[in-house]
Amino acid sequence: IGVTEAPQRATTQTVLLSPQWQAEAAPQGQAPAQARQAHHVLLCAIQSEPAIDNAQVKRLQTEGEPAQRYTEHAQQLREHLQAVLSTKPSAAVLIQVVVPVLGSDTLAGLSGMLKSASQENPKLQGQLIQVPADIDAQALTALLQTEATSGAAQVRYRNGQREVRRLQPLQATTAPMALAKQGGVYLITGGAGGLGLIFARAMAEQAPDATLILTGRRELSAEQQTELSRLKAQVHYRAVDASDEAGLQRLVAEVTGSHGPIRGVIHSAGVLRDSFLLKKSAQELQEVFSPKVTGLVNLDRATQDQPLDYLIAFSSTAGEFGNIGQADYAAANAFMDEYLGSRTGPGRSLSVNWPLWAEGGMQVDEATRQAMWRHAGLVPLERQ
Repeated sequence: IGVTEAPQRATTQTVLLSPQWQAEAAPQGQAPAQARQAHHVLLCAIQSEPAIDNAQVKRLQTEGEPAQRYTEHAQQLREHLQAVLSTKPSAAVLIQVVVPVLGSDTLAGLSGMLKSASQENPKLQGQLIQVPADIDAQALTALLQTEATSGAAQVRYRNGQREVRRLQPLQATTAPMALAKQGGVYLITGGAGGLGLIFARAMAEQAPDATLILTGRRELSAEQQTELSRLKAQVHYRAVDASDEAGLQRLVAEVTGSHGPIRGVIHSAGVLRDSFLLKKSAQELQEVFSPKVTGLVNLDRATQDQPLDYLIAFSSTAGEFGNIGQADYAAANAFMDEYLGSRTGPGRSLSVNWPLWAEGGMQVDEATRQAMWRHAGLVPLERQ
């Protein structure tokens, strides 16, 4: 079996994209519906209940803090999708997840799991639909029936207007900002890992007098200690799990007491527990969500009184597109995108959906890299 060689660097280019909501009229009339085996409507924090013939309507109900609430919704969605997949559907199954269109709500991040499920089994047609929380039953019924034939993966209704999520070329609206300034103090979670270490090196080169506080779940190996000792800046490592809220609070207090206020935060912590959604366990999802969902909320709270220039989360393209075997990882990254999109804390908020890096970050085997090129024209991102 021949393998297509990946392209030379000169034949590739880097494209920056940003998700945008574009006004689009709802499809006119009822398009012929694809032969459908089942129709499921899952309501998240929506009070009204639609009345759609032959549709199964279910409420996903949770309470608690944002991270806990999102995690529980994701667990319930995982269980429902597994139940559908276990029936081995022979025809299309439409799954509409309905969430509030609130600026501060993160439930739209569940789209990452839906997109992943559809990639694993194309018979699953997932839709994430955002509507006003107080929508009445009649309006909700009509809206869902319309979207059932629209083919839109992610759509929202806001201020009486229908909008569809599209990726568009990124247009810079603010001046570039240095990640590190002389004398500044910066916190990088997952700092001894691939991407965290790449950015720690860059920041040390940018501002040799800066203080970098790197964290990770484990103590450093001898090799990692040697690597960090080569950085030009003042570098300190602390073994603190981002999901440990009290531990993060203590760390911030220690850092500010010893080095001064924190000026920037990069959240690059993350773990993978790849497996098909049908086999994915509650424990695997919890382990993936812990650093990205719980960890981000804890980090934001721990630094809310700091004079931050920025808080940046290292997300993944899986959060935007979904990915086979990564339904939990996609949903966790999509949470970070939603959370930082509505954050009102100090400094700029940014979630970067990194693609696969040539070095650093989460890695895949060579066969997967070749498949990325053949099927999507994508190559790993180089450092330079």
